[in-house]
Amino acid sequence: MTNTSYKHKVLSVSIATVAAYFGFQALDLISGIYQVHEYFAVAWYVAFFHAFWLAFIFDLHLKTGGHLTAAREAYSGTRAFWHAFKTRTHHLYHWRYVRHYMNYLILPTVLYWSVVILIYLNPFHELFKDGLIIVSTVGMGLTYWHLKEVFTMNMEVHHLGLRVLALVKLLAAYLAFTALMALGWYFGLNLLLVMVVVALIVFLLLYQGLFQHKLMRLEVYPLVIMFSILVTLVFAVVFQKWNVNYYTAGLLVAVVYNTVWGLLHRYLDRTLTRKLMWEYIFMLVVLVSLVLATHDFQGRI
Repeated sequence: MTNTSYKHKVLSVSIATVAAYFGFQALDLISGIYQVHEYFAVAWYVAFFHAFWLAFIFDLHLKTGGHLTAAREAYSGTRAFWHAFKTRTHHLYHWRYVRHYMNYLILPTVLYWSVVILIYLNPFHELFKDGLIIVSTVGMGLTYWHLKEVFTMNMEVHHLGLRVLALVKLLAAYLAFTALMALGWYFGLNLLLVMVVVALIVFLLLYQGLFQHKLMRLEVYPLVIMFSILVTLVFAVVFQKWNVNYYTAGLLVAVVYNTVWGLLHRYLDRTLTRKLMWEYIFMLVVLVSLVLATHDFQGRI
C-alpha cells in the first residue's frame, strides 16, 4: 500500500468511525426525550450516510482520473458533468463490484440497526447506552478499517482482517439476537415474523463469512439455509422459554450461532476433523451450561 493510499484509508475510516459515534450519540440524545418519529428519521439518515460512504468514498482506487477534464473537451455545461459522473461510476454497473459491495454492507448494517433498536428500547439506561455506543463504534471502526482492504488489495482481505471481521460479526450476531429478542417481547410480535427476520440475518452473516473466505458456491446454499434454520429454531425455543433478560437470551443464541459457523467453515474448508468437531461441541456445552447456570428462571412479565 502506497503512502497516499494509506493516508486516504486513515482519513476515510476516521471520518466513517467518527460519523458512527456521533450518529449513535445523536440517537442517544433523541431517545432520552422520547421523540420516536425523529429518532427513526435520524437513524435512516445516518444509515444512508454509511451506505453512501461505502459506495462512493471507499472505492476511490477503482476510478481513473481526469473524467471531468476529458468530458469538458467533448461536451459543455451540464452534459459534461453528467458524462464525467457516468464514467466516474462505471464500475458500479459491474456485478463483481456490486456483489462485493452488497456483501460488505451486511456486517455494518446488522451491527448498526441492532444498536439502533437497543438504544430505542433502553432510552433511560445511560450507562448501558454509553457502553453500547463505545463498543459498537469500535466494532464499526474495525470493520471499516479491514473493509478498506477490499478496495485497496484487489478485493481480498488478509488473514488478520478476516479474524477481526469474524469477531465483529460475532458481536453483530449477539446484538442482533438480543435486539430481536427484546423487540419481540416488548411489542408482542408474532413469533413467526421474528423467526423469518432471524433466519434472514443468520443466512446473511453466514453467507458473508463464507464469501470472505471464498467458500461460497452454489452447492453450499442448501447447507447455509439448513444451518440458518437450525439457529432460528434455537432462537424460537429461547424466545418462548426465557424470561425478560434478553441479554442472556441473545448470548445463548450467539453461542449456538458461533458453533454452527465454526463447524460449517471448517467443513467447507476441509479442515474439520473428528477431534475438532468434538471440541466445538464440548465448548458449546460448557458455554451453554454457564449461561443456564447464571440465569434466573423467574416468571416473565
